[in-house]
Amino acid sequence: MDFTREQLLTIMEEHVPFNRFLGLRGESIGEGRAVLVLPVRPEFVGDPSRPALHGGVLSTLIDTVPRRSPYAASRHREVQAAVAVPGPFFPIPYGVSVVSAELEGWLAMRAATIRNGLRLVRGRVEMRVSVLALRLGDGDPVRLCTVADRVAAASGIATWRSSTAGTGANIAISLSFLVPRNDVAGFLARIAPLASRAGGVAVVPSGPWPAATFMPPLEVPGALVAGAAPVLYAV
Repeated sequence: MDFTREQLLTIMEEHVPFNRFLGLRGESIGEGRAVLVLPVRPEFVGDPSRPALHGGVLSTLIDTVPRRSPYAASRHREVQAAVAVPGPFFPIPYGVSVVSAELEGWLAMRAATIRNGLRLVRGRVEMRVSVLALRLGDGDPVRLCTVADRVAAASGIATWRSSTAGTGANIAISLSFLVPRNDVAGFLARIAPLASRAGGVAVVPSGPWPAATFMPPLEVPGALVAGAAPVLYAV
């Protein structure tokens, strides 16, 4: 059954007892976006000395991290790209949520990792090149690997990574390069001749993007979390 936007808001407000108890209201809803309003009541305070809202109240608003979808992932990349200039910028992977009351401690535990990542990408961006068959199901893995190797050699970039998707005749190769921001045009010019001579293979560059592929992982070993089991934050 399909619901109108108004019906979805009504279900969220009136048909979920806990939401109704809290007084949670929906202000607006659209494609990939919803605005919820939670009027603050004295009973919501968790730390009267500050005062600060209880973490359980805050987490209600982010109870479910939105599932990854092509639209959500695309919007996530667009937002990150928009704030990455002039940089440096540490891109957080899609799906991480941290209760605001815990954000300061969360960042402090990862400060060294974040600083190292920022030093690595200062003045650099990520350029990606997809290498795939022009016709679906017509990919020769050996041929694609050969073209990918030539792209990497011609790029003139020392720091790069590769990954593959699919299998057999449907394989595709993705190359990621850490390129100085002022060398993006030169990078594209160096690999352009390969695209025109690939013969049945598409060489598709994209970017510049924030250098997410080259960032160190943000997970913290459980031993560093005093008195707690390891917690993986989906960032």
